[in-house]
Amino acid sequence: MENIAAPLLLILFVRRQIERGHSVRSGLELFIANSQSEWVLEVRMWLMRRDQGATNEKILSQMTSQRQILLSVLEKGLAGQSVLPLLIQLQDDFVEACEAQIQQHVQSLPFKLMIPLFLFIFPAFLILLLGPLLL
Repeated sequence: MENIAAPLLLILFVRRQIERGHSVRSGLELFIANSQSEWVLEVRMWLMRRDQGATNEKILSQMTSQRQILLSVLEKGLAGQSVLPLLIQLQDDFVEACEAQIQQHVQSLPFKLMIPLFLFIFPAFLILLLGPLLL
């Protein structure tokens, strides 16, 4: 869940700052100051390299396509373009992806929970049932 939730949090921080009349940079800085994840380190590194004028291709190549798209939208916002409609669309896409990931996780739970059942509970019932018959 961390994979999708962290970029969604960044979108929310930046969107909130834009709606309050602040810049994309202030949203990024607020996100970096208030969040605690590995994604924050990647965003901080991306922003520092961008400010230095270096290319971010190496950093971006290690990210998922959703994160690459988000950072490209933020790059446009830092360049002065209007990105609020794009952020709203990205937010909707990320929410749908989160819901799909949650649904997939929930669907796999019954199979994962059967492992302790077969390893621990089922043998205990067998001992309870067959134990008195063997003695």
